[in-house]
Amino acid sequence: MKKLFLLLYWVFISTLSLSAEEMTLLRIGEETVLKSEFSQYFKQVSHLHKGNAETYFQNFLHYKLKVADAMERGMDTLPDFKRQCESLQMNVLKKFFTDEEALENCYRLWTEEESKRLFLKEWIKIEVLTFRLPQHHTMAQDKEAFQVMRTLYEMQVQAGKENHLNQFITDARVICEDSGTEWTPVNNYVKEIIDAQMALSEGEVSAPFYSPVGIHVVRLVDRKSSAEKERGLSLVRSYMESLGTESPAVKKELLLDWMSGKVVLPEEVNLQLKQIHDGLLAVYWDKAFLLDRLSLDFRQLDEYFQAHRKRYRWEFPHFKGAVIHCNNKKIASKIKKRLKKVPISSWQQVLQKMAEENPEYQTSFECGLFQIGKNEYVDCLAFKCGSFTPLKDFPYTFIVGKRLKKGPEEVNDVLPQVETDYRMQKEKELFDGLSLHFRVEINQDVLKTVNSCGNN
Repeated sequence: MKKLFLLLYWVFISTLSLSAEEMTLLRIGEETVLKSEFSQYFKQVSHLHKGNAETYFQNFLHYKLKVADAMERGMDTLPDFKRQCESLQMNVLKKFFTDEEALENCYRLWTEEESKRLFLKEWIKIEVLTFRLPQHHTMAQDKEAFQVMRTLYEMQVQAGKENHLNQFITDARVICEDSGTEWTPVNNYVKEIIDAQMALSEGEVSAPFYSPVGIHVVRLVDRKSSAEKERGLSLVRSYMESLGTESPAVKKELLLDWMSGKVVLPEEVNLQLKQIHDGLLAVYWDKAFLLDRLSLDFRQLDEYFQAHRKRYRWEFPHFKGAVIHCNNKKIASKIKKRLKKVPISSWQQVLQKMAEENPEYQTSFECGLFQIGKNEYVDCLAFKCGSFTPLKDFPYTFIVGKRLKKGPEEVNDVLPQVETDYRMQKEKELFDGLSLHFRVEINQDVLKTVNSCGNN
């Protein structure tokens, strides 16, 4: 019996250890990163851009390495960081320890006159239907009027919020007093209508109710909340927060239990606090080391281009130069002669200056790289295929430059792509170095359990 108990105990402990190990996605130095943190990250970023689990994990790993490096550099001890982090985390804790219903009650109890004064500054669009009753009406008249309005109300509710009330008027004694097309101050209406519309959300219809005039049904079309009312609610919130644990809106018992260690925050709240801490640290790291802000040395870019030249070979031939439209062949000849004396990077300035000096040299032109099949003038004049229609204002078209069949001849021909690739290589080298430094261990079995939605 004792051996059986020990065996069961060992199996139980082993199962717990295996479960805990399965939840550990990776280790960075002494920190254990759980799968739940990555799953949360996955869900958030997948809404921003498309990708797969592998891409998201690499981004997540780089993010965690930034945090680890920032911690090692002591960025979490900076006064500005501590102040910002505390402020952001406090908002999460306030929400968790605040009783929203109690807060709303505090607002409703906040001096009736002040609340009414602010509320009456609101503007509304409202539909009002009325069945007018004589001052001294009989019980039979009352019952008949109420039944008419009750039927109208039920018809509207069944049809849906989008329909206007006046579509359901079946009795000539029902008057449409307001069609809901104009903004009107709330205090333009009688107290009974004001009270009825207060309980409505946009599009909702009230059940029939009485006023000294008769029986009404109203539908709230739209409401403009008073900015003054919003400021009033903000003041109440600030006042409640200033009371600290004495505020009636605070879940005092829960807060005290948490402060004494009797209650542990839910995993969701702890994840939010950690995301704020780590996310802010990553921002501080980026400000100090963001690769996109590194000034790139042209010599290094050229060396990278020469070392990886095969990567930039083109599938289709290109033409490097300019397509120029002018008035006649004579002008074209003079332009060609001038352009041969300067580098291609200066051609645009030369053509503009020639046109300024002499209106005869007015042109329309394009400079740069042209892939075959992308420009009809280049296709015809450089690659001898196809035809083109001359421009009306500049009937003579010619090209200046040369064909590049295999690929770019210098780094400037593909500079943006080289810059991107060079930065990516430097970024890889940096994070590879950080991975070695922090002895990153990845649990591939756990990573495989994260599907394309970030779930188990």
